[in-house]
Amino acid sequence: MSRNVIPFGYTAFGGVILVKLNVKISQSQALKLNTKYPTVINWDNGKFGRALEGFIQLGQVSSFIRDLNDLKLDAKIERLMEQKAALLDLFIADNSSANLDLI
Repeated sequence: MSRNVIPFGYTAFGGVILVKLNVKISQSQALKLNTKYPTVINWDNGKFGRALEGFIQLGQVSSFIRDLNDLKLDAKIERLMEQKAALLDLFIADNSSANLDLI
């Protein structure tokens, strides 16, 4: 590995913590994170979710990790709700077509 590559995760550097992560959160959630931590930028990273890169102050590390974990949990709940809605729609569509056959 080259000396100039910042590894993924959290790296202490010169009194700040460098952040380089791929997380599965939505764009709106990433914008919420960006408003609270403006030194961390984000962009769409395809199948990996959102890429987060930047730095945070040492005193903000625990709140950043807590906020990020909350957002990841919210994103997971949203995905499960979408899956549930899709399954219910499929079930309703199957049952409504079965009722039409009986008429």
